[in-house]
Amino acid sequence: MILDLLFLRFLCLIQLLMIVDKQKFLSTSFPYKMSLDKFLELKAVVPNVPELLLDTCSRSSAFTREEIIKMQRISLLVLLQRVTSGQTSTHLYSSILNNSNFLKTFHTEIDINLLSVTPQQVQYISLLADFIIKNPNVIIKTLQHQYSHQTNGFFNHLCYSSIPAFFGHFSSNEHLNSAFPFYCTLIGTLDERILDHILLPFYCNGCTYRFIEYLYASFGLQFCHDLRLDSKKIQYDILKQYEQPLINSIIQSYPLLPQTHQFLLKFMIRRGRKENNVLNFFIHKFTLPQLLRYVKSTPFTSHFQQLKALAICMQRKMTNCLSILDVFISPSFFEVPPAFSVFDTPFTQLLLTTLDVHIMMTSLSQINELPTHLNTFKDLLYFKKIDMIPIWVKIYSRKPKPMDASFNWKSLIFLPLSNHSEKSSKVEKPAAFERMYRQLKQQNDSKNINPVDFLYGKCSLMEDKLASQRLKKQLNQKYQKFVNFVLVEELNDLNDKSQVFEHYLCHSLALVTLKEWKSIVEANYLTMILPIIQSQFEKIITIKGKLQPNAESISFILKESMDTIEYPLVKQLLFMTIIQKILPMIVPNKLLAKLKLVENEWIRHLMRFREKIILPDAFRNSKNNQRTALLLNRKLWAAIEHLGCIKYVQFEWTLKLILDTMNQLDELSKMDDAEGSVVQFALAFCDSPLLISRFIIINIFVVKQKTIRAMTNENKDLLLWSRFESSILRILSKNEKLMTSFLGFQDELNFYQI
Repeated sequence: MILDLLFLRFLCLIQLLMIVDKQKFLSTSFPYKMSLDKFLELKAVVPNVPELLLDTCSRSSAFTREEIIKMQRISLLVLLQRVTSGQTSTHLYSSILNNSNFLKTFHTEIDINLLSVTPQQVQYISLLADFIIKNPNVIIKTLQHQYSHQTNGFFNHLCYSSIPAFFGHFSSNEHLNSAFPFYCTLIGTLDERILDHILLPFYCNGCTYRFIEYLYASFGLQFCHDLRLDSKKIQYDILKQYEQPLINSIIQSYPLLPQTHQFLLKFMIRRGRKENNVLNFFIHKFTLPQLLRYVKSTPFTSHFQQLKALAICMQRKMTNCLSILDVFISPSFFEVPPAFSVFDTPFTQLLLTTLDVHIMMTSLSQINELPTHLNTFKDLLYFKKIDMIPIWVKIYSRKPKPMDASFNWKSLIFLPLSNHSEKSSKVEKPAAFERMYRQLKQQNDSKNINPVDFLYGKCSLMEDKLASQRLKKQLNQKYQKFVNFVLVEELNDLNDKSQVFEHYLCHSLALVTLKEWKSIVEANYLTMILPIIQSQFEKIITIKGKLQPNAESISFILKESMDTIEYPLVKQLLFMTIIQKILPMIVPNKLLAKLKLVENEWIRHLMRFREKIILPDAFRNSKNNQRTALLLNRKLWAAIEHLGCIKYVQFEWTLKLILDTMNQLDELSKMDDAEGSVVQFALAFCDSPLLISRFIIINIFVVKQKTIRAMTNENKDLLLWSRFESSILRILSKNEKLMTSFLGFQDELNFYQI
């Protein structure tokens, strides 16, 4: 076999090696035992290029935290719009907030390339941010001045936009830490005129969403399931029954507030603020308004006015709420995660607009507190245009990083070789060995063969095995020393890679937490924008001639209404609204009238059939199964109660309600049998004639459309719907005549699909 080029080079190096003084070389011994086991251990788990994994993780974390900041910003701007709605002001932002397209303005694309500002201006903005963080007393003085002179509308903008922007919109643990001293200083002033106004944005955002979410789950769902409250008339007698359950649920939910938010409530009382004022802020300015906003973004909007009336009733009887003060000493079970330090990022990010900066600088100038170095910026290098186009600003910390600033600072999984005897950085290395090693590595990298594997003959090709044997013969007595040399080099290389890989493992774990936090922020963001989008959409489709019953018109209206807001639930609700509007245009009235007949037949069939449904044994209350049966039946009837609410939720929420119910029942699927008796039982006992008619409409005109994939969690939601459809067909199959009639009716409607 012809010698490979690699071995021609090796022959030259071997000749050079022979010239070296034999005694001198032999006296150079490695001061440690070679660890092949250590090499094999690392090689089995450490990726070949961990830098790629770390880079991917870093880019993903950067994208995730930017999305979090963007959503937190928009959520707070929606609050600003609600606070200032209807107010008159000559200032620029007043016309923006009172414009019907304000939501589109809030979603303005970020100026990543700094087309609206210069890099030098961004540097001055970072200096302003540093000044604001370090001088809370000055900012409070500014706010007090603006509150006394509210004609320009600056006060609300400072509270809900400018100040949150300079504190990163409270988007991470780092941002909360920078904001916390400011809000503590604010409470120290005990200025009742401004205290609640400035504190509200700190509380009404994604940081407290888990608290509101649990409050809705423990109280809100029970309240919304009460059919007695499905009335336009306020049911005061019934509402009284819910006062104490609401207070109890607030107490149960309290530990889900972050520690910073809990501390400020206690700090207000310690600083001497009246307990009634603290309770009024916590319950009636923060908790209940946020709960009302949450309810407005659920299928149970019909209960909104009843819940609002309950909140008003409770505000008149503050003494009933005093028991909530006792829970203020409870510890927090929820923490906003860090988004920068755990990824070894030396900066934090802010998302600001020139309007935020302008209002802050103007306000500081009015009380003669603008720093001298920023006067130069204002007089000579100021913005050419003031607007709401957001820009990213990075704030670098001037504090030295402590040794254990983050959990990924010290290696815990792969100990560095400095802790083992294998480290050889101080050992003299033969130059000929180094050259041979580099050539060996270069040749084998292209074949994806590790040099150690090559030398030990662990190659898949016979050609490579023979080449390894020839090298052993050529080196003769020096072969084992060369093998040891290569092993040490590869071990050191693997050690370096293992440190990078451990960084990746730590970063990826932190990324999982950050993505979970993002889902919380996203849920809060949707809660804030959903009612606005729906309201604006209703106005659009009521314009005469705007909505036509064809795919092109529907697609255009959806695109126009959603603009850059690409969320499945939003699109689902808007599309369902369109279907409800155009159904009378595309389906003959006589055919739609048959839906009522189908409903009646469905209910009659259920009355005869439902007693025959046998639940799995796990649901039976036997002697050895009482506890499990109680738990399973409680979950089952909670899902049935939820599904039964279909009778009073608006049509556009029906698909969401059904999928939510199926998600609840999905937890019980492990106990279900092949016939799906659990879902059939829920369908049979929910007592809602509307269920079958809405199922037919949604199944044909929504689920069977191609656009459904953009409106759902494609994998799970469509699977849940398939199970729901299958259960309905199984129930219908018990009556052959009804099944034939049902399928025939579906075929008739299929003709009118869009």
